[in-house]
Amino acid sequence: MGKEDTIISRLKQSLISERYEICKALQIPVTSDIYTISKEYRSAAGHSLINIIREDHELPYKMILIDVADKLYPGFFWTDYSFDDDSTEEEIEEEIEKYLSERAQKEWDKLSPLEKKRREEQLKQELVTAGYAQANINSIMTMLASGSIGNILATRAASYLASSAGPSLLGVSSSSFLLSSTGIGLLISIPLLIGTLGGPAYRKTILATIQMIRIRRRVEAEALL
Repeated sequence: MGKEDTIISRLKQSLISERYEICKALQIPVTSDIYTISKEYRSAAGHSLINIIREDHELPYKMILIDVADKLYPGFFWTDYSFDDDSTEEEIEEEIEKYLSERAQKEWDKLSPLEKKRREEQLKQELVTAGYAQANINSIMTMLASGSIGNILATRAASYLASSAGPSLLGVSSSSFLLSSTGIGLLISIPLLIGTLGGPAYRKTILATIQMIRIRRRVEAEALL
């Protein structure tokens, strides 16, 4: 496989619960084997024809991130990222977080004050259950109470992806992320380009990628404790 890349590194840092969420996103049997998850993740993100000649762990994480960012891009075209540019994986991840945050914020603003309060309490309990430090919980709750979703909450999205479109091979379908893993329960309408036959399984890839970003965010938060 060669040099260990970001995907393998992240999976080594992942918790059992995080690996479970990635397996669920990829729609594969639950496993803690990081190489099986890595293989399935890259396979879902790649074109089936190219996957035949590509090694199991060859598809770069940056290429997957660019593809996800392109699909979530709010414009009619794509981002300006390319695999050979100077952008880092973290920069592209932050762009993905920004797209999710903008969509979540629009939905959050539509809620009544009573509904916002109820969902704030749900989120607080889930953060406690997830093992977040009280200082981090307080910071998140203060941000949410101020009316700001922010990237931290947006990247806890993707409990599942429910598509309202049929199995179209070309064009754009209307789909939704449910933020149930945060307790917010917001629906974010996200246009997903289905692509041509054999192309990436975007519904799986986007959800799994968000989980990969969440692993990094958790590790960074723990390093500050």
